[in-house]
Amino acid sequence: MQLWLPLLVISIYLITGTAFFASAKAKFSYLWAMALLFLACQLHAFLLIKTVSAGGNAVINLSIFNVVSIFAWTLSCLSFFWLRRPEMALGGVMISLINAVLVFISALLHSSKPFLHASNEGLVWHILLSIAAWTVLSIALIHSVLYLYFFNRLKKKQLRNLKMTALAYLERLSMYYTLIGWAILMFALLSGWMFVNNLFAQHLWHKTVLTMCAAAVYAWVLWSYYAKRRRSTLLIYWSLTAYGILLTGYVVSNVILQFIITKG
Repeated sequence: MQLWLPLLVISIYLITGTAFFASAKAKFSYLWAMALLFLACQLHAFLLIKTVSAGGNAVINLSIFNVVSIFAWTLSCLSFFWLRRPEMALGGVMISLINAVLVFISALLHSSKPFLHASNEGLVWHILLSIAAWTVLSIALIHSVLYLYFFNRLKKKQLRNLKMTALAYLERLSMYYTLIGWAILMFALLSGWMFVNNLFAQHLWHKTVLTMCAAAVYAWVLWSYYAKRRRSTLLIYWSLTAYGILLTGYVVSNVILQFIITKG
């Protein structure tokens, strides 16, 4: 893989983040910032075609950092649905910086494990559902972080023009995406039971247990919000905790398995 392509993608994402930050201060056109994000998505897609199919036509390379790169691309594509409001410019900054970092990591750290035969459709669907759940829950995470940021600034009286309705809107969106992501996560777990031979095998049990724990925490948050009508930053913090558990179960464990234990 030639380095110029990932470096180009990283550069466009960084430029996009700068453009969104400037548009948040009314110093740059928000429409042009969105156009830059669209360009970054197209180049990122081309990069993924090159890296994921590196193993040939019969297999696809779904090593941990390739999956992370796919997640980053999916996240940026879905962000067009909620970045259409100029008020969400800081969300565009977060998306661009996160993607630049993840593309950099995937270009820096290479792993040829695991390769997956494209004919294994059940496992492919399980992986795609897992990526989809992770992506939507990441969108919920971004809304949660923005909510906490604006809430803390409003509490310190550092924001004068922000209305409580806008803050409540961010909270609703956070829980809405959490609900969708949790539902997809449950389908991903179900597909795992159906298509993975043994979810509690030695190299999978920690992922399975941590994913189930994260799903349980998300379920409690959603039940508290929609059934009990609770409204507090505590639910947001529990959502962040659930995301951290999910991240640990998949990314951190895979990094340890592929780059520490395997080489140890």
